[in-house]
Amino acid sequence: MNTSTGQTLDLQHHSILASIPAVTEICHPLLNYYKINYFNHIRQFNDKTRICLTNNGDWVQYFCKNRLYLDAPFEEDKLETYPKGYILWELLKDTSVFAQAHQLFNIDHGITVIEPSDEFTDFYHFGMPSSQKKSYEFYLSALPSLQTFILYYKEKAAKVIANADLLHFPEFDGPEPKIKVPETEPLLSKQQEQAFLNSLNIKRFPLGGKYNNQYLTSRELHIARWLVEGKSASEIAMILGISQHTTNTHVNHIKEKLGCVKLTQVAYKLAGLNISKVLEQVRD
Repeated sequence: MNTSTGQTLDLQHHSILASIPAVTEICHPLLNYYKINYFNHIRQFNDKTRICLTNNGDWVQYFCKNRLYLDAPFEEDKLETYPKGYILWELLKDTSVFAQAHQLFNIDHGITVIEPSDEFTDFYHFGMPSSQKKSYEFYLSALPSLQTFILYYKEKAAKVIANADLLHFPEFDGPEPKIKVPETEPLLSKQQEQAFLNSLNIKRFPLGGKYNNQYLTSRELHIARWLVEGKSASEIAMILGISQHTTNTHVNHIKEKLGCVKLTQVAYKLAGLNISKVLEQVRD
């Protein structure tokens, strides 16, 4: 990996720009179903280096060239400042960074989903044009769909993420967010949400936590659910309508990924990873 410093900030030959076509292709469902035209994935490591993948190179180049990170949200010195969750841009609207994104690049009405792990924290930024006028309630209702998209993105962009160049900015303190109560808008329809989910074809699901680089397939995830509930391999085979041999094969794969020998160890570790939460994103 190459490393760009905060002093040069020359992105012309950086993977941020080279990866834009691939990221744009992955983001088509967001645009088609939710009119979300801006996506930016920041993976920030504990040493303050990061990778950046986006579908909007103009904004990222402007952000770096003008050193807007010196006044940007999500740039605290310590990553533990950010627990797992999300934050609406409406709550950060008074920052000059968001004002410039809105005025110069028509990036507005957004949400950032935060996923911390032991070695890094992932920030997934989603934004819309100003004309969409999306709101607090809209994003809360759309959050499960966006979390499903993140699973889809991790699968489709796995090679792009692995080959991304590192970027480094100088150390600084981020500003305190200013709270603003947003106006309400109608919720998205169930049909819209389901159409978006049906457009995704996720085959691998990251385990998260210290197993962040390990994935379960859809079938393994369903089997994991029943393991957590204390079912035996033979019981799971009957429930899912597959052979016990096939079930045992999947169970052994799960054991290998978690570094377990016994089923009781598997169930314990899976319970700690909150598999049922991930399973909500899986279509039967």
